[in-house]
Amino acid sequence: MTQESEKKRGFLSRLSDALFEEVEASPEEETATALKTATATAGAAEVAPAPVDGKLRQELQQQLAKEGPLLGQFLELAASLGELIPQESASYQAALRALEQTGGASKADILASVDNQLAALASERTIFAESVEKKLAAQQATTRKSEEIRARISELQKSIQALEQEEQQLFAKMASEEKLIRTAQMRFDSAAREVERELRSKLEKIRNYLPDSSKEK
Repeated sequence: MTQESEKKRGFLSRLSDALFEEVEASPEEETATALKTATATAGAAEVAPAPVDGKLRQELQQQLAKEGPLLGQFLELAASLGELIPQESASYQAALRALEQTGGASKADILASVDNQLAALASERTIFAESVEKKLAAQQATTRKSEEIRARISELQKSIQALEQEEQQLFAKMASEEKLIRTAQMRFDSAAREVERELRSKLEKIRNYLPDSSKEK
């Protein structure tokens, strides 16, 4: 595994730990609530769309910035110049001229930096979606276990009370895990959409505000 792929794996591991971390609750209350939810939805629990997670959004932006650092340099310079040049388009153009003079960067280079971040974001979304699918597949094992317990209950009447208690715990775990997974997916998608919207807005501004450099013509 290369050093670059190891870094990416590390980020996704931390992201997964943060999003799939289980929130502790009262075992009795969680069991009763989850059992009702699992019974009513028959394993198809849905959660409301999550608001944008500011911390997750920041982590995504920091990770993506490594894939296209020129964009960050350009925007920081434009923001700094914006204190002297109120018009945004003028501050963008001034920032481009400064980068062209100091490092030879062009509009095409900045656009490529945005494209690199968008591509990296698309890759993160794909990898995260695969992680969600794996967790959902693993959760199906709990469903199969519940079905086995139901069969044992019908065969072993003498131990039905103990088996039903175990079944209730499994139902609670099923509902809790599925809600956790779905919530994590919603949070990630919400943050990713917000970051993508901001990147595309920056991309459009760069295209519209900055003239094509002479070496691109």
